[in-house]
Amino acid sequence: EERAVATRYEGGLNAAGQAEGHGVCTWVDGGTYSGEWRRGTRHGSGRGDGRGGTNGQGSYRGEWCFSKWHGHGTARMGGATYTGQFRANLKEGRGVCRFADGDSYSGQWLNDIQHGVGTYAYLDGQAEVGGFAAHRDLGIGVRWSADRQTAWRMHDGKGLGEISLPKARAPAGTLGLPVPPAPSRAPDEPAAGRSPAPPYSSRVLPARVPPALLMIPPHGR
Repeated sequence: EERAVATRYEGGLNAAGQAEGHGVCTWVDGGTYSGEWRRGTRHGSGRGDGRGGTNGQGSYRGEWCFSKWHGHGTARMGGATYTGQFRANLKEGRGVCRFADGDSYSGQWLNDIQHGVGTYAYLDGQAEVGGFAAHRDLGIGVRWSADRQTAWRMHDGKGLGEISLPKARAPAGTLGLPVPPAPSRAPDEPAAGRSPAPPYSSRVLPARVPPALLMIPPHGR
């Protein structure tokens, strides 16, 4: 049952006087939740903003299980957006995170961090496919230029040299990932003070991120 003091609740109730069915709740700090309830908890499909989104900021819309993000949903915070699978408030399964700086990652997650295989797309148009373990580059990978006419072999996040385009497709196929399509429009210019992604850069990834959302780029540039 929700323990925080709510200023207002409108919706269904069960025999015990708990929120049940569909309802709208507003908390004292302005946070809101509109959606399904079960035994006084957010359970089913709904949208939460602020405290109603569980973490006190940002928003979440999707599936809930006893007041936790669980199932498929979309979370927004600090200019970044994650859409994909959650388990007990953490990103787990497959999902896409578009970071506030314009980069994005599409792939596998475990315990709220990148873990498995995925595709990382840079704001300047470059893209990389590879593996991750505990939020760090692991094993083989390939990075392509923005026009996809140049490719570099990667290993554990480090560049090993330029390779032909046919050879670049092989590691991607081994990972079960397609060659990322070239941007449909001209790549955006990097933000002020930020350099384009060098082909051989090694991303410095934090070992742990704030709970609920990885909303900062995981490469530390």
